[in-house]
Amino acid sequence: LLLRSGYTPLQWQWKFHSAAREADKDNGPTEIGAGGARGPGKSHAVFGQVTLDDCQRYDGLKCLFLRQTAVSAQESFNDLIDKVIAKRISYERTLNTLKIGNSRVLLGGFSDENDIDKYIGLEYDIIAIEEANQLTQNKIDKLRGSLRTSKPGWRPRLYTSFNPGGRGHGYIKQHYVIPHRIKEE
Repeated sequence: LLLRSGYTPLQWQWKFHSAAREADKDNGPTEIGAGGARGPGKSHAVFGQVTLDDCQRYDGLKCLFLRQTAVSAQESFNDLIDKVIAKRISYERTLNTLKIGNSRVLLGGFSDENDIDKYIGLEYDIIAIEEANQLTQNKIDKLRGSLRTSKPGWRPRLYTSFNPGGRGHGYIKQHYVIPHRIKEE
């Protein structure tokens, strides 16, 4: 579906998308992360996975896409939408929601950890957190508690992107980076 939509992932992004597809299997991962320095396309990979693949393959998903925003949240999302999905798939956009078929992608922003509280306790089939390294383990764990579904055949999943540093650096390193390095050896 990614290629059919005209999206061509970079070589490292294929690994992310492949892991996301493994989440469909009973023994597959339910948390997939993309890390590294700023600029190599982590946001595009995560947003593309949610919109160009998951929402195309499974009808009726409710997805939360959280992005740390230093600039206007709307401007930030407009740029991402223009670069990743515009002219590739049909969608409707209201202020903070993308409707893709019968699926919804709720676009949320945070400037600090307190902004995360408004999303806790709701039910999401997918949660994507950009710059997860800016959140503590406690906040990510609370968001993870909202990752559940009543849809048969769908396994809820958490996608994260992260950079080195930030208040959650230690947690991200222990949870994503070190296990990945061990797996690669």
